Amino acid sequence: MMVFGMSALALAAATQVVKDESLVRWENMWIAKVNPGARSYFYTCPELKPTCRTRAYVVPGDLVVVESARGRSATAQFISANGAVTQGYLLVPTISRLRVQSPTAPIWAGSWERVEADIRIIPTPTRSTFSIKGYATWGAHDPDRIRRGAINMGNLNGAAKIHNNNLVLKPTGDDECFATMRFLGPYLLVWDNNKCGGHNVTFSGLYRRSIPKKKM
Repeated sequence: MMVFGMSALALAAATQVVKDESLVRWENMWIAKVNPGARSYFYTCPELKPTCRTRAYVVPGDLVVVESARGRSATAQFISANGAVTQGYLLVPTISRLRVQSPTAPIWAGSWERVEADIRIIPTPTRSTFSIKGYATWGAHDPDRIRRGAINMGNLNGAAKIHNNNLVLKPTGDDECFATMRFLGPYLLVWDNNKCGGHNVTFSGLYRRSIPKKKM
């Protein structure tokens, strides 16, 4: 007798195999270096039409993170030393993909930041395990939300372990927050499952090392 359909157990197993689309994009991102020559401008359209060119640009030697490349255009983003993020399309011939070496334990450690989020990665006596302390907000740059006290917050806390060159923070107890981190040159690339804080709060994104504040 042939039974059509799938048992609940088999369906659950199949569902686990299907990855979140945003996680797949995260896994496929790569780092590139801007080639010698002139500035490379960001565009707002993949066709790289003159009318789509913005005033933002990167210069030779800058490192950008590329989400995808098709034809002559690459979807990329760049974080300046002061934390400003620029996203858009770059001309593929102006960048070259770089190989990233497997990160060693000391490289992970430190403070990382992006707009409305910061993460501290703290070494532990166990070389492959780190203590993670993160804080993120949504709406903290909106004067109206600040006035109304409507800022949402989130925390990223726990022990993360190195797995396949990524740093993985798994849920513990009643906590449903899951996050994984990749080291890409000067950047820390983070993905979470959107269960690490209040509405719209996420730790996902591109981070740079925090710049120590000068003492007055």
